[in-house]
Amino acid sequence: MSGRGTLLLTGATGFVGRPLAAALAARGWNVVGTTSRTDPPAVAGVAAWEHVDLTDAAASRALVARTRPDALVHGAWTTTPGRFWSDPTNLAWLEAGVALVDAFGAAGGRRAVGLGTCAEYAGGDARLDEATTPIRPATPYGAAKAALFQAGTAAALAHGVSFAWARLFTPYGPGEPPGKLIGSVARALVAGERVATTEGTQERDFLYVDDAAEAVAALLESGVEGPVDVGSGEAVRLRDLIARLAALAGGADRVDLGARPRPPHDPDRLVASAARLTREVGFRPAVSLDEGLARTVAAIRDEMRRARTPNEEARP
Repeated sequence: MSGRGTLLLTGATGFVGRPLAAALAARGWNVVGTTSRTDPPAVAGVAAWEHVDLTDAAASRALVARTRPDALVHGAWTTTPGRFWSDPTNLAWLEAGVALVDAFGAAGGRRAVGLGTCAEYAGGDARLDEATTPIRPATPYGAAKAALFQAGTAAALAHGVSFAWARLFTPYGPGEPPGKLIGSVARALVAGERVATTEGTQERDFLYVDDAAEAVAALLESGVEGPVDVGSGEAVRLRDLIARLAALAGGADRVDLGARPRPPHDPDRLVASAARLTREVGFRPAVSLDEGLARTVAAIRDEMRRARTPNEEARP
């Protein structure tokens, strides 16, 4: 699919949304971002902003009528740290997402991609696969995302829209939201604090946030339909990841493995096969885990240095 025309990007101010806006604009899309803020921040790649409450179905329909987008990437969702897994507003976002895809199709939109999550899956020993792994979410967040994939597919079929669903695994990098593992551990270690973690035997699939954004942009333009796992395809034990972070940030002696209990419904393993992303979309990550962790720690050091007072900067 040619990267031309107007593209409506919801969640453009988010962790993945920011680099995604830049990736889409670089492909020639006229990116219209949505925001609930009256003073949206500067985001590279966003040509225009639409102020809208996306949980209001009528407002979503009016938004599509105003912008008449050729393509849609829907990434906006509830992301309140510590709450979003069980937040009752997941249901409002589900309803809003269905209304948005339906309005997009009714207005003549051609291609839509929704951002899903690996939390839609039942965790397991094998690599998770779009075609064979059961969809068995353990949280309201995962359940609402899974339901939106099904309802969005129905809306797309009703209007002849080409629809894909990017199941994101674990994006990480500079600007990671509060409460996320890599940012939280790195920030504490750089600050000289102690870090309490679980035993760290869980295995996860980490993908640098710029790579995640590029993967979604590539998926949009590939024309591939249905669910596509967006991950690295590499399994990493959390305790090994934390050790690599400590080597970069310093303070391995300040990591207390096993000092925190594992969260409820925390699966042992969530790792993508990434075969469809590689074979059909033609995407491979450009940033290795070691390089991505180094970039993240460097960005946190720079952020903390800039936050110091002039007197603190002057100290040896």
